[in-house]
Amino acid sequence: MDEELTELLARLMQAGTVTNSDVMILRDAVWTDETITEPVVDALFALNDALASHSPVWTDFFIEAIEYYLVDQCVPQGFVDDSCANWLQSRIDKNGRVTTLTEIELLVAIIERAESAPEALQQYAIAQIENVIVSGEGPTRTDGVIRPNCVDAVEVELLRRLIFAGGGEGAVIVGSEEADMLFRIKDATLQGDNAPTWLRLFVQGVGNHLMAHSDYRPLSREEMVEFDTHLDEYVPSLGRFFRRMLPSDKIGYGTISEAFKTLFPKTEDRFAKRLALDNSHLITIDEASWLKAHIASDGETDAYEKALLTFIIDEAEHAPSMLDRLRLQA
Repeated sequence: MDEELTELLARLMQAGTVTNSDVMILRDAVWTDETITEPVVDALFALNDALASHSPVWTDFFIEAIEYYLVDQCVPQGFVDDSCANWLQSRIDKNGRVTTLTEIELLVAIIERAESAPEALQQYAIAQIENVIVSGEGPTRTDGVIRPNCVDAVEVELLRRLIFAGGGEGAVIVGSEEADMLFRIKDATLQGDNAPTWLRLFVQGVGNHLMAHSDYRPLSREEMVEFDTHLDEYVPSLGRFFRRMLPSDKIGYGTISEAFKTLFPKTEDRFAKRLALDNSHLITIDEASWLKAHIASDGETDAYEKALLTFIIDEAEHAPSMLDRLRLQA
């Protein structure tokens, strides 16, 4: 870390505030080449801890820098391993809690952006948000009012990003633990003043879990090393180009696989097909039994469960009759 950047960070630390102009200067000083060193990252975390408030401009810059350090500079690129995940958690955890929205956003952004991240890291992130929803206080509640057992719009968006994250439990598919979590939050917040978007996320998330292809498996770290090596034989840094240039909301919906298929048709069967989802929308007896157990746990069918049943039966090509009976009884 050069002397100019050291002096700038020390001044900002003492001031306890960072203006938008300061962020522009920091950006130029930090991005001097294509790497970010560990001392710079340490200094950015220290500055973030020292700030009395976090502006959106600072938050965007901070997340961009740390995300690049963890996701883009790791080998293979895009894979966050256990040691990196533990390092991140140790930097943002305060007695089991993440205390600032900036750090929650950072945690979600890294899981969302990574090709693969440890399941424990995603569970940690979900637990942080679920705790705020149930307790009513935490980094996502900026108004200072304690409102337990309700879901705010910001929490809906964070949960949406987590359960559909590329590096999450089931990648594009919502996993069983995530679906269980959605039911837990739904049960805890039935009487809450919830954001209108919460119902949509609950239905989409559980519906995805039940109707997405259960055999989907994202590439492993070892497979991705081979993938990157194969790409490098053709065009240097092409894989990094794809990951930087494609919109995050397109990842998992055929964009990368179609690009890969066009450029490398001989290897399409080996890699690109692994990114695709099955459109059969079949629900098995086991899945229907899982859903029935959740719905019947309290002896009632609430409005969220009715909406979910309607969605599933309307969308699925085939649904076991027990689900249709549940809907008719509701």
